[in-house]
Amino acid sequence: MMLLGRKIAGLTFLVGLLWSASVDAQQPVIRNRVLTDSLRLGIPARMQVEVSGLPDTPAWLPFTIDTLHDLAVVEELPWTTQAGRYLKEMRFVPLTDGGIDLPGLAFKNSAGGDTVYSNPLHLQVLLDTTLVSSPDIRPVKDIVREGVKWYDYLIYLWILLGVALIAALIYAWKLWRKRHDKPVEVIQAIRSPEEVAYEKLRKLRDAEMWQAGQIKAYQSELTFILREYLQKKFAFPALEQPSSDIVRQLSQITKDHDWIAQVRQILEIADLVKFAKGDPGPSFHEEALERTTKLIKTSLGFLESTEPETEES
Repeated sequence: MMLLGRKIAGLTFLVGLLWSASVDAQQPVIRNRVLTDSLRLGIPARMQVEVSGLPDTPAWLPFTIDTLHDLAVVEELPWTTQAGRYLKEMRFVPLTDGGIDLPGLAFKNSAGGDTVYSNPLHLQVLLDTTLVSSPDIRPVKDIVREGVKWYDYLIYLWILLGVALIAALIYAWKLWRKRHDKPVEVIQAIRSPEEVAYEKLRKLRDAEMWQAGQIKAYQSELTFILREYLQKKFAFPALEQPSSDIVRQLSQITKDHDWIAQVRQILEIADLVKFAKGDPGPSFHEEALERTTKLIKTSLGFLESTEPETEES
């Protein structure tokens, strides 16, 4: 019985040892290492990942390295196999100098399974001062200054044209406004001397001055209308001349002696009334206004009848 127990215990130990070895054989191993001897800021470096213990090609999950702001992966080479191991090489660039803690890279079997991680790395990045302060850094070629071309001045030409256009628009606007703001001049029709005289005679008749006893004022206004008409019609100063000079001037204009005699009578009687040397009576006042109207109408043909004689002379 004791011998049988020992055999069972030994068999159990052997089975456990074999099971442990099979489990260890199925557990993948991931090793991450940097292939570049020294890391320098801004200079690409190489990193290699070695995966063993997976039946299929592993899939890299970059979420652990994407969260880092201190380095950036710039190139990822495809997986290669060597002696049952999977190898992947990456190129990365350190973005800061000093120490960088790189966490374990995450991988997973392409056929499925749990996520496994590589060993973490501590990277020490150096600042290459020779690239910053080296006196040998210089341009590959000398700087060539380009000559001034005519089209370099186009911008100034466009500016001048724009200013000129704005000035022209302002000037045109001012002219337009000045023209439209100018008050419209009312052109009064030029009335003939006889039209003015007829209107004043009508107003004098309607005023009924002599009927109200204003005989002197009535005769003065009547002779003023006649003198003003003669001055405008025949172009001599009848308003300033005495009655005798007016009669003498009219004798040079027309040979109608009866017309001249009627003008002289109206002027002389008006002079007598103004100086209180006579009173012609009520009938004369109305008759004098009618005779003045007829004298003006008759005189309209004097200048027309004298024009042919003037041309022949």
